[in-house]
Amino acid sequence: MGEASREWAAKLDGAWAEIARISADARTFDRLRLNRIADSWDNSVYLFVGAARIRRPWVREAVARDGMAYLDWRTRESEYQHLTPEVVAELAAKFDLVGAEVSELTIERSKGRLECRMSVVVERTEVSYALPDIHLYCAGVEALRFDADDRFGIEFSWQDGVPVISVGGEGVVRASDVTLWVHHKAWAWSPPSLPPASAEPSRWRLGRSALHGAALEAATLLHDALLLTRGVWALTMTHLVPVRAFGRVFAGAGTDILAAGSAVRRDAAFRGLIGQWRAAGGAELAPWFEEPLGHLTPEPPAGPAPQLMLAGFEVHHPTATLLYATPGTPWTLRRVAVERPSRFTVDAVAFEHPRAEADRRGLVRIEAE
Repeated sequence: MGEASREWAAKLDGAWAEIARISADARTFDRLRLNRIADSWDNSVYLFVGAARIRRPWVREAVARDGMAYLDWRTRESEYQHLTPEVVAELAAKFDLVGAEVSELTIERSKGRLECRMSVVVERTEVSYALPDIHLYCAGVEALRFDADDRFGIEFSWQDGVPVISVGGEGVVRASDVTLWVHHKAWAWSPPSLPPASAEPSRWRLGRSALHGAALEAATLLHDALLLTRGVWALTMTHLVPVRAFGRVFAGAGTDILAAGSAVRRDAAFRGLIGQWRAAGGAELAPWFEEPLGHLTPEPPAGPAPQLMLAGFEVHHPTATLLYATPGTPWTLRRVAVERPSRFTVDAVAFEHPRAEADRRGLVRIEAE
C-alpha cells in the first residue's frame, strides 16, 4: 500500500482509538468530542472501503489523497465569531436583547473542563418575522447559574477581561472564551471580520453503489456504528449507544480494511474481518450485528449516580435532562429526564460535588408539573 493510503487508514485507526479512550469510563465521557469524531468520518467510510479495493496503486493513492483532504476539511475548527465589544455593539443594534429568550441551555464536561451551549431567540429591530437564534458556545465555564423561570433578557459584559453573559435577573454565565453564530433562514448575519467558510474539496465519488458482497457489509457496519456514535449528541440517546463496545470492536479497522482490500481473495478477507468484529462484540453487540440501526443497549438500572456530567433544558420540546456517571466496573451513564418540568435550575458548582450534596444544596433542581 502507498503512503497516502496508509496515512488515511492510520487516521481511521486513530479516530477509533480516541473513541475508545473517551468512552472507556463514564467519568471521562465526552459527548461533544465523540460527536465531532464520528461526524468527520461517517461520510468517508464507503469511499475509504472502496479505495482499499482498488488494484491500481496510482488510482488508490489519488483517491486516498482526496479522501484525506476532505477529512481535513470536515475536521477543521468551526469558524464562529469570538465575542468582542464590537460584536456585542452590532448585536445590540440589530436585535432586541432585552426581550430575548433562552430557548436551550446545556452545560457539560468536555475536554476536562465545563462547556456551555446556549440558544437565544431574539427579534430583529427591523422586522418581527422569522425569529433568528443566537447560538453561544462558552468554553472553560468558570461560573454558571440558570433558572428556566428567569430566562428572558440577555446582557453581555466583561470582568477582568473574561466574557460574562447575564440572563434574566439572576442568571449568569462566565467563561474564558465565548463564540457565537446567528442562524436565520431569511437573513445571513456575519461581521466583516468573519472569514468566509472554505469550500468543500473535490473528491472521488465511490459511494455505497460501488461496493458489493462482504466489502459492502463491512462498510455498512462501520458506517452505522459511526452514525450511532454521532447520535450521542441527542440527549435521548447519549446513555444508550454502546460506544465503548464499538471502540473495542473497530480498533484498528483502518489497517484491517486496507489488508482485506489488497488480499487475493478479497470477499473472503472482508468476510473474515466481519467475523473478527462479531467475535469482539460478543453477546453485548450480537443483536446490533443483526440489525445495526435498530438496536440500542437498554438503559442501565437505577442506582447511585455521584458525578454529574451534563445538565440541559429545552423550551421548544420542554424537557430537562441530567446525565450522571454511575459507579460500576466500568462506570456507566444514567439519564434522568423530566418532560414539561415546572422548574429547572442549575449552578456550575454542582459539577464539583456528589449528587446527594448537590441536591441538598439545591445546585440542581428539576420539578415535574
